[in-house]
Amino acid sequence: MNNFLKKSILLGVGVYSKAQKELEKSIKNLVKKNKISKEEGEAVLENFIKSSKAAEAKMEREIKRNAASFAKRVTLAKQKDLTVLEKRLKKLESQIASKISEKKKTVKKAVKKAVKKVAKRVKK
Repeated sequence: MNNFLKKSILLGVGVYSKAQKELEKSIKNLVKKNKISKEEGEAVLENFIKSSKAAEAKMEREIKRNAASFAKRVTLAKQKDLTVLEKRLKKLESQIASKISEKKKTVKKAVKKAVKKVAKRVKK
């Protein structure tokens, strides 16, 4: 998502830059052909820049609003929380392994005892 946002912003900057250059080029041509005055061309370009800045500010507010909304909806664990959980998990795994080991020993003893009983009965 972060990469997509960066690419989108770069695309927007590129489009804006290209549009401004094309507008400047068109204004220069119109001034050169005496279709508009130099002052009118400068006013058009200035108006374009102002409206672009306003649109940029609006987009920035919208991005911040969406980011804040996203942050409220999504709960992300912090690294220290993950570390605490990893330690708890390792402790539980160790406890389980210990219990399994104890149960295996108990089962082995019970099996040996049962085998001895069966062996005694078979001898009789």
